[in-house]
Parts: sequence; C-alpha cells; structure tokens
Amino acid sequence: MELPKFKYNPEPIKLEVIRKEESVCPVCSKEREYIYIGPFYSIEDVENICPWCIADGKAAEKYDGEFQTLLFVRR
Repeated sequence: MELPKFKYNPEPIKLEVIRKEESVCPVCSKEREYIYIGPFYSIEDVENICPWCIADGKAAEKYDGEFQTLLFVRR
C-alpha cells in the first residue's frame, strides 16, 4: 500500500518521522506496515499511529492532539 502524500513532508521516511514497522494503529485498529515516530501532543500517551490516520485527520480528532509541525498537511 502506498503511503499518503503530505504537502510539507513529501519524504517522511527519509526525515525519520515514519518508519516501516508492523503494528496495529490505535486510531483505526488496522494492522499497518508503517508507523509515525515523531512528536504528537495529547493528554493521552499515544504511539504507533499510522500515516493514513494522520493524513485524514482522524488521529488528531480522536485524541484531541496536535503534531509538532505542519509536516503532515495532506496535498
């Protein structure tokens, strides 16, 4: 499956904010091959968010959280 495209971060793997690692996303509960490893600020301590839930806004909405920068704005 192709990673979503991010307007301000076209190469998130090279910038080491997404890495290939199998996990279950806490947002969509799907098994995914990639996880986000950058900062995410929310009341809850959340790890292993998939890039797809970042791209569609579900991660920020579910946890009322914010990503540190605008690297993850979808094209």
